[in-house]
Amino acid sequence: MWAKSMITVSRPWCTVTQVVGRGSLSFSQPRVEVFVQENTAPLHLLTLHAASNTSTTGVMYSLAGGGVGGLFRVDARTGHLTLTAPLDYETRSQYEVLVVGEAGEERAYGRVLIRVEDINDMPPTFSRPMFETQITEEDDRHLPKAILQVVAEDADESDEGRLVYTLVGDDDPDTNTTFSISPSTGHIHLLRPLDRDAPSGRARWKLWVTATDGVHNAHAQVHVNVKDINDNAPFFPHDVIDATVLENAAAGTEVTRVEATDHDDPQESTNAAITYSVDKNVIDEQSGRPIFSIDAMTGRGEGEGEGGGIRTALCCLDREQTPSFVIQVVASDGGGLKGTGTVVVSLGDENDASPKFTRREWQVTVRETAPPNTSLAFLTLHDPDTTNHFTFRVVAGSGYGWERFAVVAARNYSGALHAIRTLDYEDHAQRPGFKFKVQVSDKEDEKRRWEDEKHLDDTWVRVILEDDNDNDPHLTTTLVNLTLAENTPLGHSLATFTATDQDEGGDGEIHYVIDPSSDPGRRFAVDSEGRVRLRRVLDREAAASHTVRVLTVDGGDPARTATATLLLTVTDVNDNAPHVAGPAVMHVPENSGPRHVADITLDDADDWTLGHGPPFTITLAHSATPKIKQDFAVDFDARGDEGRGVAVVTSLRALDREEAPVRLLPLVVGDAQGLSATVTVTVTVADKNDNFMAPAAKTIAVTRITGQAGVVPLGRVYVEDADDWDADEKTWAWRNRNQHSLFTLDPYTGHLAMSTHASDGTYFLQFWVSDAAQGQVDVLANVTVQVNTLSHEVIPWAVPVTLTSHSPQHLITHRQGVGRSPLEALVESVESIAGAEVVVVSLEGQSMTTPRGAETQVWLAARPRQPLDQLLLLHRQQVSSESGVEVSDVGVGVCLTQPHHEQREGSRAWVVDANTTAVVTPRFHTMTSGCSCHIRQPQILQEQQRQVTESAAYQPNVAAVTHPSSCQPNPCLNGGRCIANPRGPSCVCPQGTSGSICKQLSRHFAGYGWAWVPSVPTCSHVHITLEFQTSCSTCLLLYAGPEPTSSHPAARFLQEDVLSVELRDGQPWVMLDLGTSPVLLAPSATRHKKSASQVTSPPPHQTSSLADGRWHRLDVIWGQQKAEVITDTCEGGGECRLTASLPPGVGGLRVAAPLQVGGLAHSPPHHLDHGWPAAVTHAAFRGCMRNLRINGELQDLGREVLSHNSSPGCRNHDHCLAAGRPCSSHSRCITSQGGPVCECDLGWSGDACDQKAQPSSFSRSSYIKMALSTSPPPNTTSLQLRFRTWEESGQLLSVTSHHGRDQLTLQLVDGHMCVQLMLQHLPDTQLCLSRAHLNDGKWHSVKANRYGEWLEMMVDEGDGPLYNTTPTPSSLLGWTLPLMVDRHEGVHVGGSPEYVGVSLHTVHNDFRDGCLGDLRVSGVSLPLPPLLNSSTWAQATMFTNVHATCLAPPVCANVSCSEPLTCVDVWRRHECGCGEGAALMRETGTCRDVNECLWSPCFNGGTCINREPGYLCLCTKSFTGEHCEVTASRYTSLTLSFSALVIVLILSVMILAMVLGVYILYQRRRRRMRKSVKAAEEFTVSAKISQELENVDIPGGENTDLKVACSKMGHRQSSVTKDTKLTAVDVLRRDKSDDGKEAAPESGCGCPHLPSLDDLRYYAYEGDGSSPGSLSSCCSGVDGVDEVRLLGGFQDVAALLNCLVGQQNTQSPLRQHSQATTTQQMPDTLSTSVATVNVNGCKHENKSSSPSKKLKSNSGESEDGVATVTYEAGIQSALIYRKWNSLPRSRAPKIFVNNLHDYTRDAVGCSVDRGCYSLRRNIISSAAVTDTLLPGTCYSKTHTCCTKIPPPMGFEENSLSVLSSGRDTCQACNVATLLCDDKCKNLQVPRRSRSTSTVSYIASRDKALGSCSCSVVQPLPGVPCSQPSCEQQRTSSYSGLQLADASSAGQSPGCPCTNTQISVISTKTHKGCGSDKLFLL
Repeated sequence: MWAKSMITVSRPWCTVTQVVGRGSLSFSQPRVEVFVQENTAPLHLLTLHAASNTSTTGVMYSLAGGGVGGLFRVDARTGHLTLTAPLDYETRSQYEVLVVGEAGEERAYGRVLIRVEDINDMPPTFSRPMFETQITEEDDRHLPKAILQVVAEDADESDEGRLVYTLVGDDDPDTNTTFSISPSTGHIHLLRPLDRDAPSGRARWKLWVTATDGVHNAHAQVHVNVKDINDNAPFFPHDVIDATVLENAAAGTEVTRVEATDHDDPQESTNAAITYSVDKNVIDEQSGRPIFSIDAMTGRGEGEGEGGGIRTALCCLDREQTPSFVIQVVASDGGGLKGTGTVVVSLGDENDASPKFTRREWQVTVRETAPPNTSLAFLTLHDPDTTNHFTFRVVAGSGYGWERFAVVAARNYSGALHAIRTLDYEDHAQRPGFKFKVQVSDKEDEKRRWEDEKHLDDTWVRVILEDDNDNDPHLTTTLVNLTLAENTPLGHSLATFTATDQDEGGDGEIHYVIDPSSDPGRRFAVDSEGRVRLRRVLDREAAASHTVRVLTVDGGDPARTATATLLLTVTDVNDNAPHVAGPAVMHVPENSGPRHVADITLDDADDWTLGHGPPFTITLAHSATPKIKQDFAVDFDARGDEGRGVAVVTSLRALDREEAPVRLLPLVVGDAQGLSATVTVTVTVADKNDNFMAPAAKTIAVTRITGQAGVVPLGRVYVEDADDWDADEKTWAWRNRNQHSLFTLDPYTGHLAMSTHASDGTYFLQFWVSDAAQGQVDVLANVTVQVNTLSHEVIPWAVPVTLTSHSPQHLITHRQGVGRSPLEALVESVESIAGAEVVVVSLEGQSMTTPRGAETQVWLAARPRQPLDQLLLLHRQQVSSESGVEVSDVGVGVCLTQPHHEQREGSRAWVVDANTTAVVTPRFHTMTSGCSCHIRQPQILQEQQRQVTESAAYQPNVAAVTHPSSCQPNPCLNGGRCIANPRGPSCVCPQGTSGSICKQLSRHFAGYGWAWVPSVPTCSHVHITLEFQTSCSTCLLLYAGPEPTSSHPAARFLQEDVLSVELRDGQPWVMLDLGTSPVLLAPSATRHKKSASQVTSPPPHQTSSLADGRWHRLDVIWGQQKAEVITDTCEGGGECRLTASLPPGVGGLRVAAPLQVGGLAHSPPHHLDHGWPAAVTHAAFRGCMRNLRINGELQDLGREVLSHNSSPGCRNHDHCLAAGRPCSSHSRCITSQGGPVCECDLGWSGDACDQKAQPSSFSRSSYIKMALSTSPPPNTTSLQLRFRTWEESGQLLSVTSHHGRDQLTLQLVDGHMCVQLMLQHLPDTQLCLSRAHLNDGKWHSVKANRYGEWLEMMVDEGDGPLYNTTPTPSSLLGWTLPLMVDRHEGVHVGGSPEYVGVSLHTVHNDFRDGCLGDLRVSGVSLPLPPLLNSSTWAQATMFTNVHATCLAPPVCANVSCSEPLTCVDVWRRHECGCGEGAALMRETGTCRDVNECLWSPCFNGGTCINREPGYLCLCTKSFTGEHCEVTASRYTSLTLSFSALVIVLILSVMILAMVLGVYILYQRRRRRMRKSVKAAEEFTVSAKISQELENVDIPGGENTDLKVACSKMGHRQSSVTKDTKLTAVDVLRRDKSDDGKEAAPESGCGCPHLPSLDDLRYYAYEGDGSSPGSLSSCCSGVDGVDEVRLLGGFQDVAALLNCLVGQQNTQSPLRQHSQATTTQQMPDTLSTSVATVNVNGCKHENKSSSPSKKLKSNSGESEDGVATVTYEAGIQSALIYRKWNSLPRSRAPKIFVNNLHDYTRDAVGCSVDRGCYSLRRNIISSAAVTDTLLPGTCYSKTHTCCTKIPPPMGFEENSLSVLSSGRDTCQACNVATLLCDDKCKNLQVPRRSRSTSTVSYIASRDKALGSCSCSVVQPLPGVPCSQPSCEQQRTSSYSGLQLADASSAGQSPGCPCTNTQISVISTKTHKGCGSDKLFLL
């Protein structure tokens, strides 16, 4: 290796001693510098060379110096200088080596300087391993700032200044956000203040600093210690601390030990030194001493923990007097910070009180079937103690039956009465009941338990035994054997079975029925006496014996049954002639000679043993045609067939089949007794191929259903051939071998088949047919195939028609000379009746053999206006006569279903082949009784439910968006317009219809008409509901049963099932037969004599007549062995429930006919033909029906119903319209106790129901607690509301009784709406709409009704799956069970809160995210905060997390969808789609708007204009509504009599005269006022806060209008209707008019634009001049902060908030005020501003709270009590402050002006000549205030505005309620005006009020100030105006205060202020308050 570099040095490196050589020897480089990297060796540094000019001796080299211990070596000969060992730069950086060269005597010296080059071989080092510093927490000064410098050193010189510093923490992500380090200097900087304290702070930060030189690293730890400051208050881990101490404990007993936590440093001074104290202690009432104490200092003693020990300070606390105490403890640290906690101290119980029975005697009703050792009743106790161990005993010998009972301890301080032996009501000894004594003891000592009277109590128990249905009916005879001849006459009594029921004292009623399974032919009947009669003729040949089971059913619930058996043997009567036994088939070969054909044998069904049989006789009938006699001979052989006789048939000559294929031989047959009959036998001529074929054509009509799979058979290819048995000798082939690809031909059978891929159309096919036997080849056969495909939508409309006159082949064969087939004639006839196209869906190819003969069934489909099956049934005879086809039956309620795919292909189609024609139709399965027992859901609802089940967040693809929605067929009824929206079809409904498919739910009947609806389904359980209004006492409501029987009743099976619902004598009358025996349900008054029927036991009171012209409801229900009729849901009492028992195993109502409503389309059938107990009435219904519901499905009663003399709708039955108060389109008329009223639909409010109800939004942990003014009716409850949500579960509305024992709740469960009922001692009941998902984010309306324990619920239209009910109660008591709603605490909206102490713990069943609106409880509307806190009947007492409106923030901000879809906001969720009203076009692949106008959505000539999105209907003048569906004027013209017209005319004249007089008086006063203030400039601001108060007679009969200057910026306002309370402040809601007076001009008279009024907190937040509309003090809470709204806050701004209703302008009130005054200036006219406030409530005493502050006055204030104040111009308003009626105390109305109050200077003033003001709305009486203030002459009269407010319908008056008490409710009326001169001197009145109960006025600054002052008289609330004193003297004194005449006050001359009108406040009081109070300001 060589040195890195070598440099020849020409100058000395340093000052050294000069070494001189000898001779001429010298080095070539005497001075050399070499650079060597450290740590490298050995290394050749350089080669030294010396030379001499004089010597030739070789030079020898050696080191003369600098060798440094052998580090350097020089080769003596070569001069190589070598480094022998590594050098270290850090040890020495350079070396100097002196090399000497010697050549003989010559010597030379050379110097080598070796410089060591540094390399990075040393790591940096820190001066110490850890650095530490201290920072005070929360110090945010001068951030960021350096807190410490960390410096590392590196011995490598080259690394100097190149070290880099980094900083990391101990796996703490917050390090980089808290600290930083300078990478070059090592300064550590603090970036943010540090927090030392838990939970997020730390006392020490451990950091690691790394210094690196690029290769080596060095680490040092840095500790940043955080110095504590006292910034954390102590706190208790739990807000509420539960503690327990035994009662009667001694003073000083420790209760608990509380421990607070302080996160400050306990080592830092006293920051965390906690001391304890009791802030809110409980004070003993007797001694006044605190009950508890606490150890102040903390510390840990032996056996004690840290904390403050709470101890009792007094002895002997009594738990029975006060069970718990609540104290507040305070934990304070050394710095004065405090934390509070609530300690709930519960007293532990000691058994120091004796138990007491709550009753001295108990009466218990027990069923006899009560199982032993079960609880019969609970004997409740009262014992204040809680640690009781009760023991009960029945005192031995205390009464009869004591040994049968025992009492055991139960929960809730009660004893459970048990029966330990079986009870039996039938035991006469037990029937009177039992009475015995029961004792209780709470003493634990068993020995002295019954001796210590202090712990003992007793009571008497009377047990009344109640009969139960525990015994089967007892039959005297259970088996009867009987033999009858089969010709026994009808009605013959067979046997009598008598049964008794031991239950009900042996008087129980027995119902006898025939078991239908034992009598399938219904040949027997049993009456109510148990007498079995013969109903139909016996037939021994059909059944030689009968085993008839007679069921005896008692009237219990459930019923019990006993069975008796009738064994009947039928003896024979010779009533059957012989018949042909064989052979079945007889053939004669064609063209054959005479020959033997067959031997005919006979048989007889009669009993041969009785001689009713052989020997037989057979002869050819004389009626045989001559042709038959020529062709056949019949000879009788008496010895044949073993002597029975045989007829030998012989052909006499050759027969030709082509002449006639069959021959009919009539034979006369007879038996041994001479009974004969004529029978016909058929002889078939066997075909012989003796005819040639001829070309022919055939037409095949093929009908199929969309999607029908498999090959379709078409029949055989036809050629004309007289022979028809020669198919085996023929072959078939395609002509010219051109086979069609869609058809296949069997060449050996000629059968043709069509592929499933063949499309609709006509196919022409040609074939060749060859007959080998005849030698014919290729005979042409043409086949035309017509294919037609029907959609699946046809299937539901198909109707089966049964024909008896034609076989299937004859039906399609064209008639000669007619040109059409019978089937075509049938279709044409049906089309003429239906008025629509009729298609043949299916023609069955096989005839059915029935007793009526061969029958053919054809399925026809059409969609006429009325149902096709009903049209065919009604016009069956007409169709038969027109078409020539006998229609015997029409299937009503029969549905088609397609065959299963696994069936054989041939079984999927019917082929009817008639040679030249053939018809191929699909086969179907049939299903009767309305398709199923389940509700049929309309197509639209099915589509909506399909969308609901899909997730709203699902991102649909293109196929999903373009999901086809079709309006074909139109699902809308009654002329509704269908719109095919992308989300599915929807209906636009005309007026009078409702629901998703526009059903008409009401119909009017004129008294001689009827209407048909679909048949009642054959279900085991059926519930029919009907509402009606009629005046006919006897008429038919509903009928489902047979038509009148024909003249031959035995020819067919008689339909006997029947349902007849009638009114008889105004009472419901129902007859029901389900195939056993008829059941009759009728009240006792209308019940006929006992027959074969079951009647109910009469209740004591009969229901009033239902023919009273009012609406009534009937529920007819059968199922579960019970039939019942409920009238008006038992709300009216009386005999409202009729029940009857049904035998077990009874099926549904099997009636293949429509349900007839209101009357019969035919005469009623004779009841004796069907075994009914009574005839069906022929009287038709007259009146109106509505809401006919069958198993939850509402029946359409509109124009598409088949009917006669009835019309849709019930307009003539609208009581509201008849009363002159027609209801709007958003309401319906109901009848209340006060007459007909209009009830708004859900979602609408207002007197006219034209305002949309405002909803509220509920978030997590939200709830509202409501209080009702009166309690709802106890027996019935209704809950109504609207909601929308995406949540699956949550409680919406709940009402509970006191302590929550009973509860009715509306809630969502898994997306289904449910109502839950909990009543004491009854199992919980829950009713849900399990087939409807309602958490779809859309608005839904819910109504749940409770009648006792029966529940009914409906959502939206309440149809089908949106309706459900619970099973009806088993007894009448179940309809009247009460639920006493706790009107103070029992109404919860949203979830149910749970409190721990005073803090909200949780909200159960939370309605987390959704909206609620228009809540009603039993018809009472509930206010929804925060917009509305109270109403007349309800008040929100507490709520949280409830927000106004239901708006949702946009959700599509950061959502992207695949093209071409976009994000669509669907209320708090999103989906990808095309947006509202748009659809994805398959052609273009883009979203385009759907033109809804193509579907004609506008009615009555309206013009549709398409919009994007949506559309707009422009209506004509006569119609209005969104779709022009509402008639513009719904008011009918009323015809008045002549006398009425005269009265109206007189009243009009009187009113005109009064108006004229008022106008003249007003003009006079106006001129007078104008003269008095002629020189003054007035600026008037009207303050119209309240209007339309109570009418009060004006003194003297004169009413003087007061002109009000109205703000042009105000909105239209209306008259006062109700108080609408906004949190704690009343805001009056106004409608258009009241008492016929117009409330305001059309432009509206707004409120004055007052300055913003608020308290200091919100003033600081909102700033001066903020709009009153933005006042956050309207509610108790800050915007954006959820607080519990507690009523009673900020009441003083009530009057101002009345003005906020019409104020929408966002300008500053001052700016609005200036604009308003510009338009309202009247320089020469005095305009009085009026401020009226409606005050609910009245003081009953003359005390009042006067203002407490003294009015400031100027130096001109007089000493006589008149306060004079000067004001800046423009101040012309006043505020009247009041408290509302719900406050605990009432206050007299006060007026505060600019917060200047005067306690001492009070004055009362009156006008000189006109008296004082009277309040009648905005009218001033004749006692007007004039230009002079005289306190002496006042005209005063008491005026009251008290109004009796009745409770809502169904509510009872409550003595605790002010609104329903006997006293009247008062409204206090206040009027204040202030007119002041603009030159009044400013008194520097504050710009902003410093109290929420005052008003500030901002003075105008552009008016010149004068020196004149304005007289102001301070009001004195509560001071009456004495009329005599006012009339007699100029001054008046009151309470020692002298009131001076204002005119004599010291005023400056010429000051117009003396003539300024002053303010007047007149308050009306309660009628018990005395006279009016007149105050002058």
